[in-house]
Amino acid sequence: MSKNTKLIPSPLTYLWLFILISWLSLLFHETGHYLAARIIGVPSAQIDWLWIFYIVPAAVKIQNFNLTTTQEFLFYLSGGFTAGIIFALLTIIFWIVYRGKSAEIYWWIGTFAFTYSIASFFACYQETVNHANYLNFKYLPIEASIIFGLPIIMGIYRYRSWVKSFINKF
Repeated sequence: MSKNTKLIPSPLTYLWLFILISWLSLLFHETGHYLAARIIGVPSAQIDWLWIFYIVPAAVKIQNFNLTTTQEFLFYLSGGFTAGIIFALLTIIFWIVYRGKSAEIYWWIGTFAFTYSIASFFACYQETVNHANYLNFKYLPIEASIIFGLPIIMGIYRYRSWVKSFINKF
């Protein structure tokens, strides 16, 4: 007798997964800024990490160090670019794992990683092209639509047969 032993996570699992990946996005982004500052030559003592509730990395600031225009551009570029590359690689890894194991959780991790890869590259663009608007959260509606809209669209596609049968009931 064979049993289907696939683990089907609860919706709460997906919520925690989304929160974890959101936190990782912030961590990767700010770590990119920190590494760029160190590469540019900023001493570690002049780099401040700003944290929300000692848990969420909110910003990396440089104190008392004058950056040239090129250094400033690289510093701003590094956050979103670092996070975008890491999440693009995670997308590829988890979708390959999903193809091999067919566990739904891997598909969703890949989907969330893909979403944050797109959002991170968009943040990279925002932060370098118009830094003042980036700091004032002018792009927040666009980022929110990427972060929440893309997984919804991909989820509808993933469960398209179920969605179609649900709609046909009405």
